[in-house]
Amino acid sequence: MSPLLEQFILEGRDFLQGIGEKLMALENEPDSVELMTELFRLVHTLKGNSGLFEFPEMTRVLHAGEDLMDSVRDGRVVYSQKLADQLLDAMDFVGLLLDEIEHLGVIDAGHAEQSSELAHGLRALIPVQIKSDARADDAAESTTGAQAAAPIGPVPPAPGIAAWPENADLALWLKGALEFDKNPKQGK
Repeated sequence: MSPLLEQFILEGRDFLQGIGEKLMALENEPDSVELMTELFRLVHTLKGNSGLFEFPEMTRVLHAGEDLMDSVRDGRVVYSQKLADQLLDAMDFVGLLLDEIEHLGVIDAGHAEQSSELAHGLRALIPVQIKSDARADDAAESTTGAQAAAPIGPVPPAPGIAAWPENADLALWLKGALEFDKNPKQGK
């Protein structure tokens, strides 16, 4: 096992411990912006690290957790015990994957279905805005992520973030990539 992978496993366990501690603290202070921000950062960093090592099953679950924490931070979702329980279940799964990486050096692809189910469950807690043609004022109508995402099926694997430029806004990067595809000579 490479020293970098060993470091990832050690740091991953530290992040999981920190995530658990923040979730426990949030039970007593559910409105704490500071705790929620710290929790978001832990999940975000662990997600990024898992993407660098190309562990899609882990990245998928952590990305969904990150999206959910972001929704709590910006007020679209209210922190609740159900949310905390689902996050704890997801982090238990991530811990199981870390154990597997430590013992086998890889994650068995058989975890893909459970990874998708956990990610879907986390995203189901995030309200989605849907435009309603039936409304005269064309206002956005809110529904839960479960209602909006149900016909979509399993969550596809998250791409490795190693391909994304560091500290770049993905939308701007994609726009630039699309423009480059239209005119590949502009980069020369």
